[in-house]
Amino acid sequence: MNPLARELIACHAVEFGSFTLASGATSSYYIDIKSAATQPALLRTIARTVAKKYPFEVIAGGAVGGVPLAVAVSLESGRPYAIIRAATKDH
Repeated sequence: MNPLARELIACHAVEFGSFTLASGATSSYYIDIKSAATQPALLRTIARTVAKKYPFEVIAGGAVGGVPLAVAVSLESGRPYAIIRAATKDH
């Protein structure tokens, strides 16, 4: 098992069972990424994994839950981040 999976399980951020995802697809596991993002060591491991494994120019995170992940990956990689909003701001 890879270190990231081990940490996700240890922090109880992974649940096993039968889940219907927002897309309608089914899965035998669910990762509570918002819960994972509140654990500094786990957030660091996620950021390092993404920064090393995937090439990118800018990392983007959906407001609100994806912002901590995007910021952590940005800090780890030294690359900028963007926030994806559900609606346009009026200001």
